[in-house]
Amino acid sequence: PMPEKKVPYLMSDDDIKAFFKAVDEYYPMGNVSEFKRLAYQYKVLFRMIYCCGLRNSEACELRAENIDLDTGKIEIIHSKGDKDRLVYLPEDLRLMCRSYRKWLRTELGYDSEWFFPGKDPVKFILKTSVDRKFNELWNSTENASLCDKKPTVHCLRHAFVIKRMNEWMMQGIDLNN
Repeated sequence: PMPEKKVPYLMSDDDIKAFFKAVDEYYPMGNVSEFKRLAYQYKVLFRMIYCCGLRNSEACELRAENIDLDTGKIEIIHSKGDKDRLVYLPEDLRLMCRSYRKWLRTELGYDSEWFFPGKDPVKFILKTSVDRKFNELWNSTENASLCDKKPTVHCLRHAFVIKRMNEWMMQGIDLNN
């Protein structure tokens, strides 16, 4: 018998709003500079996953040289199936990314090869760290107790795709093309 496929949790607009409210309100305990940096990074990283439909690994392993903050173009290199693709940032997120990158360089003195450096800025942020933080932030929302299935970081990508397809249908765009 074929193993049963897991059906992902489809985050509603209310779920998304509650999650990003938790992300924006998150501030780490203590006065550790790496944790403060990561708190800012999560604001940008989770939005990039949601607004651009990125996979968690694509966001985590994004090299600074593969994102053009003037044009908003992101080059995703060697992704699933060893495929490359271009993704464009929405204008508000492009500006947020510019602010974030400037903050990394001027305030913290980081000029990592990674757009989202890990605790050790020589390495990229770990996918497992992002998964853990997603769970922590999601569980802090009221919506967490209302849903029967636990969402994952990948659910942000699904929410992006569903929203985009619904917009295209409303515009009369043929989804088969």
